[in-house]
Amino acid sequence: MRVKQIWEVIPLPAKIKLLWDRLTFSRLTTTYFIFSLCHCIIQVALQVRVFTINAEAAALLWDLASKANTTTLNGSHAVPDLQPGYLRLCNDVPSDASFCQTVWNATAISANASSQNSLSAKESTSIEQLTFTSMSTESSASLATSSASSTKSIVETASSKAPESTTTVFVVATPAVTSSVVNNASDHDDDDDDDKEEEDDEDEGEDEGEDEGEDDSDLHKRLQFSISNSRRSVDASALVAETSNLPKSCLWSLNWPVLILDNTKREDVIFIAFQIWVLGMSIVALLNESIPHIFASLATHALATAWSIFQIINTANFRSNFNRVITNGTCGVVLLPKYWDERAKAEYPTLALNVVALLVSAVLTWHLIKLFGWQTFKRVGASMTMNRVYKLVLLLSITLQLSFFFMGATISLWIDNLFNGVAAQVAWYVAFYKATSFVTEIFLIPWIMTGWVAVRKESRLTMFIFLVLSILYLGGWSLMFLSTTFRWSFVTWRFFSVMATASVLLTVTAFVLGIICRFNFGKGLPRYLDAQEPLPGDDFTAVYSSDIEKVQFPSNEKPIPTFSASFGSGSEVPPPRLMFPSVRGPRFFNRSAQPFETPSNQSVVTVPTPAVTRAASFDSGIDLGRNGSQSSGKSFGSSVDSYYTHSLQGDYSRFGREDSSRPVRGRRWEIE
Repeated sequence: MRVKQIWEVIPLPAKIKLLWDRLTFSRLTTTYFIFSLCHCIIQVALQVRVFTINAEAAALLWDLASKANTTTLNGSHAVPDLQPGYLRLCNDVPSDASFCQTVWNATAISANASSQNSLSAKESTSIEQLTFTSMSTESSASLATSSASSTKSIVETASSKAPESTTTVFVVATPAVTSSVVNNASDHDDDDDDDKEEEDDEDEGEDEGEDEGEDDSDLHKRLQFSISNSRRSVDASALVAETSNLPKSCLWSLNWPVLILDNTKREDVIFIAFQIWVLGMSIVALLNESIPHIFASLATHALATAWSIFQIINTANFRSNFNRVITNGTCGVVLLPKYWDERAKAEYPTLALNVVALLVSAVLTWHLIKLFGWQTFKRVGASMTMNRVYKLVLLLSITLQLSFFFMGATISLWIDNLFNGVAAQVAWYVAFYKATSFVTEIFLIPWIMTGWVAVRKESRLTMFIFLVLSILYLGGWSLMFLSTTFRWSFVTWRFFSVMATASVLLTVTAFVLGIICRFNFGKGLPRYLDAQEPLPGDDFTAVYSSDIEKVQFPSNEKPIPTFSASFGSGSEVPPPRLMFPSVRGPRFFNRSAQPFETPSNQSVVTVPTPAVTRAASFDSGIDLGRNGSQSSGKSFGSSVDSYYTHSLQGDYSRFGREDSSRPVRGRRWEIE
């Protein structure tokens, strides 16, 4: 089979030519395409940056928790549950509080803070010690003794001694990871002993650095704590290159921000795909020359703007909870000092760009609506019935495209949760959920294709398949709420719940529109849609670069014409039967025959006066020749003006010679 025969089976060149013609139809369409492409590229670049920031923060906190073995609880994955007054970790989806352990309690923290403030007022020293207790049973026995010495001294470095109640994890840039524990007995030493221990630790660190052959000043900068309002803040480089003295409760509580950041990374990936999908919607709008598609593209830009606002609000809420639970609660250390600023530098430009893109898209949409209004009229004509059918088809195609993205995004989020999220650790029927999710994801392509083809080809079997697939998806989505893990993800993850709800609403809308379009089958829509499509084997090449016979279509400022547009608009247009009297012409031009119906005198439109005619006929014997040529200069202009006035005489004279001897009265006949 030759290449030409392949192109006849798969008309790819014809489709590419059609795509190019639609994109370069005018300067307006070309501008709209270039704008959509540039906006997509910039938005994807910004969103990739946001994803990188979230990934780095999640990796840092996960390393801290995993090195201390605080990611599993009683042999199972720890599921965090944050409530307004407490943070707890559970073995399974937190449906029963008896299987959960409280890591942070706002009421207890407030009581301890007030007691510490009263004790610090009696002390003369300005240096305080922050003591943390672990979740083990041994720490409860030493809680009374540790609270009495909580306001005497601060431990800035860790010494290698026997473990009791505080665990210290070293996060070093080198592969070597060590751990040591602070002995509470050292709290009773004086300041001189503390200084001496610090000098010894520095000397030991320098000796180890010399043995390893590394520059200690570059790789191991000292971890600096600054005391401000009884809270420690960590330098950004210390989190990467040095150690951090964190209590056990802090390390357990890090499971919650890690879960939030993992979900945020998934949202960033969906937003990147969303920007590419918006570009596809814009291209489809230009291909279909469709006003509903243009409105849908504008709606996607508005949705992208709302999404950017949602991200900023979500980040602000996450920062507030993180400071309340982690920074000011369990850890007392600013673990992510630069994360918030870096994320703000990426989120606010994204919002500004989306606002500008929304305004530009609104202006371009306004101009494209006027252009595509005439294109739709030229495609399906002025029939009001055909216009309604065609608009329903366009609305269904828009709904299919919107549903395809939201359904695909919802299923993808659930699949990733089954592989890498909480559902992978605590769900009961993970294999079954994976199989059904993949099958649903695969059937999305046949679903949208059957809906697209069925309404344009008026295929009853294809429409039946489309409706059945829609019902199956809605039924499967409803059955997923029987899963406890799915319900927990739907309730705790706002983004997932919004995407899932939107996908269901759009699927229901597509199902209803599909039924409506099914009842419109048989009205001849495919004949209109296929009239301007190029043939697959068409080898004709235009001689001229532009159509020399093409004239400007009527002005875009005027309304789109319909059958009644010449007589007014809206309620001003009377029915056609009331515009003119129903006058029937005689059969076979026989003047002696009676009309089919008597003229109606109930017309709301005034009947025009009879036409002015000449009294003489061609056979009357009257000389019709000119006597002189003095008025010959005016004869041509006057003849044009009198053409419509006296044109009936010649017509009636041809009807029969027998009536030519008498004057012909002006009469108007409407032949129907």
